[in-house]
Formats: sequence, structure tokens, C-alpha cells
Amino acid sequence: MNIVVDKDSLSTLISRTQGIVDRRSTVPMLANVLIDATEADRISVSATDYDLYMQGSCDARVIKKGKVCINARDFNEIIKNLPSGMVTLAQDKAGSLAITTGSIQYKIHAAPPDDFPSLPNIEEVSYLSANSSDIIDMISHTIFAVASDDPRLFLNGALVELHENKSICMVGTDGHRLAKIERFIENVPNLDHSVIIPRKGLNEISKILGDGISEKIEIGFSNTNVHLRRDDLSLVVRLIEGEFPDYNMVIPKSSGNIATVPRRVLIDALKRVSLLSVERTFGVKMKFSSGSILIESSHPDKGEGRESIDVDYDREEFTVGFNAKFFLDALTVIETDYVNLEITDDMSPCVIHPADSEDYICVIMPVRVN
Repeated sequence: MNIVVDKDSLSTLISRTQGIVDRRSTVPMLANVLIDATEADRISVSATDYDLYMQGSCDARVIKKGKVCINARDFNEIIKNLPSGMVTLAQDKAGSLAITTGSIQYKIHAAPPDDFPSLPNIEEVSYLSANSSDIIDMISHTIFAVASDDPRLFLNGALVELHENKSICMVGTDGHRLAKIERFIENVPNLDHSVIIPRKGLNEISKILGDGISEKIEIGFSNTNVHLRRDDLSLVVRLIEGEFPDYNMVIPKSSGNIATVPRRVLIDALKRVSLLSVERTFGVKMKFSSGSILIESSHPDKGEGRESIDVDYDREEFTVGFNAKFFLDALTVIETDYVNLEITDDMSPCVIHPADSEDYICVIMPVRVN
């Protein structure tokens, strides 16, 4: 293989793979990327950890066609530190890859390209067009509630389902909180059953869609994967197998106590008061009274904090404990000036949603705070 490619274009391709390549795997090949120069004027770079497959492409001058498999981290560090301009990649008879630009020269060892895992067939899926911003929005509103490394594998991803009204619903939960968002999307994916997209896959989807290169993305589902593609990139994410819990059982059906709260004021108060909470639980007490919420924290070695904020509330008085970080995660992704806090009593979960809409809700379970 012998090619000449723009350094910045190549660096963009390689940097995208860094969240996918698996450096800790017992399969050494998964720490590599595959460079494929079998077309006349274009190259592709692929990476996988068996659960995610990514392939990106860019223009290049292909002098001699071929493929090469090289360590993703080393190659990324070399390319991103080169000056802008054209870079030559040439493979010698021994299989090593020479990287040259101006007076700079590298030679790195390569692995057999035939040993690299094959990308799933992306052409066998039915695709529909969607706006990148809609997908990013749904992920950002739920991913913080998705579990990490939970033995219950189905909690390590977000549920995606299509409702009869043609809206898409995404739900994430770690057993202590739940986030649910529903969006009406003009071109909904062809989805006849619910699926669970893993957390790592959600992160990579957000990164790709958030690079600003294209507002439109094609999305499709197979029995085992979700597929995304655009002109310069394809991503395949293996779905999590299993039955997602019935999230409707967690969401309270109704609440007699509703407090309308200025969102920014509540965020700032929670940040200040939780400074003296126990780090493991970030527990704070919230005392609901007529016209106010008193937020209190206590740390056995540091001291106490308290702050009262004015709210629109005129129902019964009670005190309940919550994880302040869980509250902040939910409040941060909401964009409205006011939020509603709906809660039944001091043993009940709190439902948070924008004051003017219930298309997005977050349910937070109470905790014991001393």
C-alpha cells in the first residue's frame, strides 16, 4: 500500500476511533485500526471492539492499493502531532508502515489485515433519515440515568421504543433514578419492537452526530444492531439482549403535591448546600413548606449547610431526602426557566419535568439522610 493523504483529514478519521478500540481486550487485534486503500481515490479507517463497529472515509491519492492494520493509539498520537499538509503512508515488503511528511519519518509495525474483524453488512438494513439534533437531544436527556457495569445487563443501556402515535421514546434507569423523553420525529425509524442501546454506543453516537459535519443522519435497526450512516461514516452498535423493566411501574401515576421552582435558583442552591453533604450519597434534605423549600445538608466531619428558596407551593408540609447529584443531572439538561417537582409524601419518589411540558420526566428515588 502507498497513499498520500491530507494530515488533518486523516487525523479526524483516526481520532474518531479512539473511543471504540479496546486496549484492554485479550484480543490484541482490537487495539488496532484497519486502513483500507482499495479504491482509486479514497481510503477508509475501521475500528471495532465487537460491540461497536465504525468505518470512516476521506479522499486520498492511492498510488498502490492495499490494506494495513496498525495500533490505533500509536498511530493517532503520531498523526495528530504532525504539521498540516500531505502525509505519505507506504508499506514495505516486511509489512511495516512508513509515515513520511517533509523531513519527518516514522516506521511502525503492522499486523495482518486479514485478521481484522469484518464490518457487519450495512446495506442489508432499511434506513430512514433523521435529524442529528433530535437524536443528540434524546441521548443527552437520558444517558446520565443509564447504569454503568451493572450485573443486570439490561440496565447498562437505554430503551428505545416506537409508540402508536409515531413518537420515539427513550428511557434510561440505574434503579435509583429514571429519565424518559418522548419526541415526535418526522421520519421515525422502522422499529417494530423495543431495543436497548448500550451506554458506550450512546456515547459514540453522540460524538459522531455532534461533530457538526451533517445535520442529517440515516438510521436503521436489525435484529441485533442499530445502524447509523452518512456519506463519510458508518457506525454499527450491537444491541443489549434482555427484557427492560416496565418503567411505567416506577413513574407515579399522580401526585397531590406540585411545587413550581425556578430551575437556575434550585441548581445553584443544591450546588452550594451539597458541598457539606456526605460524598458517597450527596444526600440533602428538602423541606417543602408553603412558598418555600428548605435544603439542608450535614457532614459528620465538616459541618452543616442550609438554604431556603422561594417556590410556588401551597400544599402539605413534609421533609424528604434526595441525592443532590441526581437532581442536578436532571435539572442541567432541562432548558426551561421553571420546573415542576411532583411528590406525594416523604417516602415517595420525586418527578421532575419542565413546568410547561411532560414530554421529558426524571424520577428520583428518595434516600435516607441523617
